[in-house]
Amino acid sequence: MDHDSYKVVMPLTSKYADQVWRLYKQAWWALDRDLTSTIKVIEGSDLNVGILDKSDHLIGYARVITDGVEKAMIYDVIVDLQHQGKKVGRFIMDTILSAHACSSTKHVELYCKEEMKPFYAKLGFEDITTEVRLLRLIK
Repeated sequence: MDHDSYKVVMPLTSKYADQVWRLYKQAWWALDRDLTSTIKVIEGSDLNVGILDKSDHLIGYARVITDGVEKAMIYDVIVDLQHQGKKVGRFIMDTILSAHACSSTKHVELYCKEEMKPFYAKLGFEDITTEVRLLRLIK
């Protein structure tokens, strides 16, 4: 991928919420999100990163929640279906990992499906799954 053909938007603001929502509609894990919740997610995150193509269309997005010291958690890494396989995801992750929000924390974490583990392993992420379980309260 030629990074010169893409533009990083950081911090990405809720001005781009409609385009983030469009990306969410392409992901199985975000199909129930609406525009109102998308705005709140963007505004409630510590770091939002967007990648725009030459036409200023959002083609990639991810966000981070962090305390700035111990933990940074990466959420919602998503690349437009037409741009997958073009290293846009790698560009997003490189941008996030070099940003102060993540570079200054001890642990940067994320969760992903099994098939995405090789992608994140190339970036240095290790599977630390132990006896600890992810618990969720659905409201």
